[in-house]
Amino acid sequence: WAFDAAEHSGRLALLPQDSELPLESTAEGFLFGLARLQGLSPTAARASVDSVLEAVNLADRAKASVRSLSHGMRKRLMAAQCFLGEPELVLLDEPMNGLDPEEAARFRRLILCRAERSTVVISSHNLADLEKLCTHIAFVRDGKVAKVAPLKELTAEGGSLEDAYLGSDWRT
Repeated sequence: WAFDAAEHSGRLALLPQDSELPLESTAEGFLFGLARLQGLSPTAARASVDSVLEAVNLADRAKASVRSLSHGMRKRLMAAQCFLGEPELVLLDEPMNGLDPEEAARFRRLILCRAERSTVVISSHNLADLEKLCTHIAFVRDGKVAKVAPLKELTAEGGSLEDAYLGSDWRT
């Protein structure tokens, strides 16, 4: 398999846990550039930028420099770039870190909405978030997959995902 920019552009989106942003760019300028790199036309890129800025509650900061944004706003801006266009696969690493409770709830709703159109994979230590967002769970221990199961199976006896994890025999 080889990456072909013309064929694969915009099919994958990634939110690393920690990211550096171009501080002198505006929020909308940063997103617009990424949307164009993904192969969106200028018109489609503008519409997608406006949509994701609204979705992450940054529409009022569209013209603000990245430098002027708070840590949480920068985290939301990075999250927004994952939903530009219609990526087939979205990889999110600790997506709620740095978000206040209201913005975390808003972002969970966005993830659930987008999961209807994309495959969303979340890496997180926050089991409560995973329980709200995921249909399938993979536990990783020492760099290896230790258990994979549907969420309903892991919580079948009325317990939580945390109960399933802490009560598992594969953890030791």
